[in-house]
Amino acid sequence: MITKLFEEATIRDIVNSNDPNFIHRKKWLKDLKTKTGTVEIDGNNFYLDKVIGGTLYFKIKSAHRELYYDNIVSFSDNYNYIVNSFKFNEYDIVSTVSDRVKLVNDIKYYFKQMIENGDALVYCSCPSNLYAGFAYIGSELDYITRRNKEKRFPKIKNPELKGATCKHLNYVLFVLLNNIKIKKYCIIAFVDNFLRVQTKRKYHGIKDEWWIDYL
Repeated sequence: MITKLFEEATIRDIVNSNDPNFIHRKKWLKDLKTKTGTVEIDGNNFYLDKVIGGTLYFKIKSAHRELYYDNIVSFSDNYNYIVNSFKFNEYDIVSTVSDRVKLVNDIKYYFKQMIENGDALVYCSCPSNLYAGFAYIGSELDYITRRNKEKRFPKIKNPELKGATCKHLNYVLFVLLNNIKIKKYCIIAFVDNFLRVQTKRKYHGIKDEWWIDYL
């Protein structure tokens, strides 16, 4: 039984901590939205590259340069909590259709709560994330991914420690929170990944991807 998610710094907290006026963020975000267009999750400018465990790996195109930045949004603590709390052995994959539907819907619900209300670790590979001090701020407040901690204080670019993330991460997190289509896409990716791993672990292989019909 899952009782309460870890919620030290949710993606909503991170987005709400950003200063929209810092380093012309409004203008840059407008340019970025123009570049990404309708923000199709599998489009050319913004897409989900892969899912590993409780971590989403996005690619987002630079607003001004012909390159892509890596954006990481990790819910690993809550993902592991859900995996360890969910009694997968209580379910039989050859049970009735209604049991299968309930299983998938239960898992989808928990991952939806994880995205909306669970704590997150984030990272962007753009230069601004480092030189404008966002990696440092995230390290101090413990919401940057653990392998990307930064100890150097941004004494030139951002000595007042304004904001929380670069415009790319701010955009990805905002879309993940508010775009129903993209949120659903990510939830389904989490469910598929979870059931694939659990089924392979329990049955020493995957005979059929039965859950695909119920996503």
